[in-house]
Amino acid sequence: MELRNRGAIEEAATAWRKALRYDPDNFVIRKQIWALLNPERFSEQIDYAWQREQLARERAAEAAECGPDGCALPSTSS
Repeated sequence: MELRNRGAIEEAATAWRKALRYDPDNFVIRKQIWALLNPERFSEQIDYAWQREQLARERAAEAAECGPDGCALPSTSS
């Protein structure tokens, strides 16, 4: 939150994405990234349809990158 509050949006997104690699099922982390990069989807009315579509896109990208078993944790990859 500190990075976001300073206006370091990309730096904050990078930090959240790193956390997401450790816990890909954590929707709090995902939603922080989404809200940071797409604030219009979270303003007056939350766009739940967009969230479902975004989650599907991200899951497909993760499966393509890491395979069906998911990505190795950064600390265990060689």
